[in-house]
Amino acid sequence: MRPISLLLCLSLVWLAVGVPSAAQDQVESQETKQNPYPLFVFIGKKISLQEFEIPCPPNRICMDAAFRARYQILQPIYGEFEGGDRIEFTAYDHYGTPKFGQHQQVMLFVTKIEGQWYHVKYQYFPVDPTKDGDWAFCGNPYGKSKGAASLHSLPPAALQAIDYVPELTFDLKKISEESESSIDDVARRFPSPLYATTGHNAVCKMGVRAQDLLELMKQTVLKQRGFF
Repeated sequence: MRPISLLLCLSLVWLAVGVPSAAQDQVESQETKQNPYPLFVFIGKKISLQEFEIPCPPNRICMDAAFRARYQILQPIYGEFEGGDRIEFTAYDHYGTPKFGQHQQVMLFVTKIEGQWYHVKYQYFPVDPTKDGDWAFCGNPYGKSKGAASLHSLPPAALQAIDYVPELTFDLKKISEESESSIDDVARRFPSPLYATTGHNAVCKMGVRAQDLLELMKQTVLKQRGFF
């Protein structure tokens, strides 16, 4: 895979860790060095996601909302977690409620700072189960409303044929109405062979497996932050 292509594909998911000021200063100082904080990557299912208020430190402008997230760990992908099959972490988001909370299953990136887990800001992929027991990312054909990258924006070498269970189907008419776009415009988000379209339904036929998603991130965003 070409590093430049990977950087372009993931340019919209720039990594920043939202944490209280003291720990945040430590993280920001590691931009060009080896990151000292452990990384844990997992497939999770939302239990709860609730906003809470945090005091803004003196002489700072605080523009992020804070959320306390609780997730069931469906499958560890990378790193270590000793807290059983449930994890609690803090997420910060400049644009409101984190978009990863809109998805049933999601691949999440968290890091441990001063004994607490924090979401690696904006880093996630919605994933679905596959016939062979894995997890894969079918992309985001909804546009900016659900945040994640579209499938055809990712490196072709990372894509492969995937059998999702259950079959992953998109209602083009519903997406058209929700996004106030024409059916033709919506249909262009579902190109062949990535999707098989029949009438107003599109079925996902390809994707990127969870481990391959991690490899993409290791070569780009996570590398830039010193995790790899």
